[in-house]
Amino acid sequence: MRLPKFDYHKPGNIQEACSILKGHNGNARVIAGGTDLLVAMKHRVKAPAHIISLKGIKGLDTINPSSSLSNKDSIPLSPPLSKGNSGEFSSGNDTLTIGSLVTLQSVADADIIKKRFPILSAAADSVASQQIRNMGTIGGNICLDTRCWYYNQSKEWRDARPPCFKTKGSVCYVIKGGNKCNALYASDTAPALIALNARVKICNSENTSKEIPIENFFTGVGEPVNILKQDEIMTQITIPNNSSGGAETRGAFNKLCFREGLEYPVINVAVLLELNKEKICKNAKIVIGAVTSSPVRAKNAEEKLKGKKIDEALIAEAGKTASKDISVIPYLWASPGYKRKMIEVCVGRGIRKALEKD
Repeated sequence: MRLPKFDYHKPGNIQEACSILKGHNGNARVIAGGTDLLVAMKHRVKAPAHIISLKGIKGLDTINPSSSLSNKDSIPLSPPLSKGNSGEFSSGNDTLTIGSLVTLQSVADADIIKKRFPILSAAADSVASQQIRNMGTIGGNICLDTRCWYYNQSKEWRDARPPCFKTKGSVCYVIKGGNKCNALYASDTAPALIALNARVKICNSENTSKEIPIENFFTGVGEPVNILKQDEIMTQITIPNNSSGGAETRGAFNKLCFREGLEYPVINVAVLLELNKEKICKNAKIVIGAVTSSPVRAKNAEEKLKGKKIDEALIAEAGKTASKDISVIPYLWASPGYKRKMIEVCVGRGIRKALEKD
């Protein structure tokens, strides 16, 4: 399919990009790697009259550690290595900042991310195929649009029905009688970043910015997906060190999909455990993606683990708790019952991977 006609803008700074967004009153879109937006435009799911490229803006494509880690302005990216999905974090009070235009493959391959935040490396490495990871960016993956089998169809298909919430209508075809959009959010990196207590920086046309926890970035409904206003752009992600008080912090990421490559997840799970010297769980994060309109914390399952030494019985209990607590949106190839069972399985796998060193 051919792309629809549009005007192309290449601003030199963030404020200019935000001003262009504001000036076109919702009829403009930001493009980074384009792996999601261009496909949507070809299928006429989106047809903005203006495309704003961020490629000409300096500083959005670097990985920057705090000064205690490196004196360099940015981290050199290592050559591709084999996939890994568990590991430990270093100690200290360092932070790591990742520009929104850093490619997913660069996030997966960066030595500092593999060493300190391996669940993020594994999450980035699980996205689609290497060709897409070479182009797609971490900012784009976080700002990924939700998907729905009624919405992600041809224009003729959509025009044959009354407009849904996703297309500014007042009906949801996924959940009959629903009062909101129930499209699915399927980013792989977002659950890992929520588990890591990451924050995102948002800039606007007034040349001001704010930082918020990434957990608060999502609306929890399919439309709008996130809290970005018409003149705002997400520019960077900051990850703090999550170890404290001599505790050992371990993480794991796992993903269930029907095909290993070129596939959105059926479910993905990020787990972060903080263990003391006696292997008692001081703190836990369990974040589940691709089952509802935003990543969701399994908070009751987290509480099951806290203050206890984790064994197989406790892992099974946490998985069942997570499965019961989360409301699952149905999807074409995976029923709610199947997804709930797989939540139980994937949470258990994640906890076991995080404990593999033992």
